[in-house]
Amino acid sequence: QEAGMWFQFELPAPVRLTELQFQSGGAFGPPNAAPRPQPYARGYKVQVSLDRTTWSEPVAEGQGTGPSMHIVFAPVQAKFVRITQTASVEGAPAWGIQQLQLYQILEVKR
Repeated sequence: QEAGMWFQFELPAPVRLTELQFQSGGAFGPPNAAPRPQPYARGYKVQVSLDRTTWSEPVAEGQGTGPSMHIVFAPVQAKFVRITQTASVEGAPAWGIQQLQLYQILEVKR
């Protein structure tokens, strides 16, 4: 893992995004083997964009504590989302994202 690695997602249309959740893959090995480092982002920042050229200041930043990530932030208009790793651990496997869920705020018209 190295700081600066990122994942980027494109949504079909801009939405008011407020939360994302995902799982990172587990570190599997032979039975009775020494534990391996878990493949999750040790530190992260989330940025958004409407055009994939101009990126926001981070809407969320934090430290990863395990393979289950739950990141909540103030509502922001987004078509593109980028999650960048900001920390690294010597010998840790590359991190991945599984079961990504993005949450938007729906405006009710009356």
